[in-house]
Amino acid sequence: MRSNATRSHPLALVVAASIVAAALAAAGGAPAGAAEPAEPVAGGFVVRADELSLVGTEAGTTRDIGFGWVLVEGGIDLEAADALGITVGNNTIYHLLDDPLFPDQWGFENTGQLGGTPGADIDAQGAWAITEGDPGQVVAVLDSGIDLDHPDLVDRLWTNTGEIPGNGIDDDNNGYVDDVNGWDVADDDADVQDNLGHGTAVASVIAATRNAVGVVGLAPSTTIMPVRVCNPGCPLATIMEGVNYALNNGAGIINLSLGSFIFDQGLADAIEAANLAGIVVAAAAGNTGTDNDVFPLYPASLDTPNVIAVAATDRSDGLAAFPLGSSSFGSTSVDLAAPGAEIMMADIGGWSESSGTSFATPMVSGTAALIRTLRPDADPTSVRSLILETVDVLPSLAGKVSTGGRLNAGAALTAALAPIAVASGTPTLGWRPLSVNLSGEGSSSPGGSIVAWDWSSGSVSASGETATIALNTVGTNT
Repeated sequence: MRSNATRSHPLALVVAASIVAAALAAAGGAPAGAAEPAEPVAGGFVVRADELSLVGTEAGTTRDIGFGWVLVEGGIDLEAADALGITVGNNTIYHLLDDPLFPDQWGFENTGQLGGTPGADIDAQGAWAITEGDPGQVVAVLDSGIDLDHPDLVDRLWTNTGEIPGNGIDDDNNGYVDDVNGWDVADDDADVQDNLGHGTAVASVIAATRNAVGVVGLAPSTTIMPVRVCNPGCPLATIMEGVNYALNNGAGIINLSLGSFIFDQGLADAIEAANLAGIVVAAAAGNTGTDNDVFPLYPASLDTPNVIAVAATDRSDGLAAFPLGSSSFGSTSVDLAAPGAEIMMADIGGWSESSGTSFATPMVSGTAALIRTLRPDADPTSVRSLILETVDVLPSLAGKVSTGGRLNAGAALTAALAPIAVASGTPTLGWRPLSVNLSGEGSSSPGGSIVAWDWSSGSVSASGETATIALNTVGTNT
């Protein structure tokens, strides 16, 4: 600041606020040196809708899968498309990321059971001391469906209140008939019943009900929207349409425990659209034990601000190894790790243990749902930052994930409780003495209530949500 003020020197104002608040908490890749593997494909091609007329389709059908793309189930003149520089994608098959079963559960609270390291967990108890979630937070699980009658999940299912069950009519005009609990994109019907068990397991890690039966999810009051995209393979077009369904029907978080080594522009478009819609996407890093920086696995390796790529740790906080593989990693392409070995989860008709980054990923989805309970308007970048900036940094993860750490849900929720200061002042430029009107409207405290607003600039101070101060110092006043 300059003190030799005359009327020839205007004042500029930069506004900041200090809020005093009472935060009252409630009681995979291929082996090194190998060529990038090819992925199998389902029938048809994915093409941008506005380029469809240029590629010469034969007799067949097309289906709108969202985001300006269509699935073409007839023939495509690939040579003509290539000559015109038109993107024609194979209907790549993505794979559910699963591994054999192991005994015991430890990821939420590790007391050293079965030789584990005490504290090598995500501090679920610390998170639950703050919140157990809100039914208004909807997590879409794009997977193999859900066991609709499972006692740990039956009360957590999303319900489309605009649809009348079983009448054969698209009552809410969303393009899907009788989609009462979600949609089966794989078979193009309303039956989201799981016949593989993978989706049921993933959903239970996120939101199994606290009901003294079986297991409890990390966000046990959160709502699950089942979107069946795998049977058992997961075609690209099906995943894209599943993202579109979740986006258009109120999901705020999408869990993708699946992956492919092939980059598909259509999927990238879908995830970017989800980002613009404010949807957080948690994606599994893969189970091949190799470096995603070298051999990217999608969608985890998509460079989109809403994507959180998740590796898996074991009960001793090491990068997890499985009987048929181990957690993939990536110092720049994988964000963090979460418990993913020997995890107890719901299964079709009961419960079982299994391992893989598929089951580490829903721990991140559940944490995102808890954060959104406290901060419903937090954008994906803010949610992602709260999760990544509060990890437990571990030597075993140095150089393996970008944060060098394992998820700490309790710490993320504690950070989410911090007051949020929103400050403004007008005018921001003028001659001294400059009378400035200050406002802290829009500030909030997710964990309690704001009790005071204090403003100061040099020796000038004021209090209150709105206040007026007079500035006399020429230059920039903060």
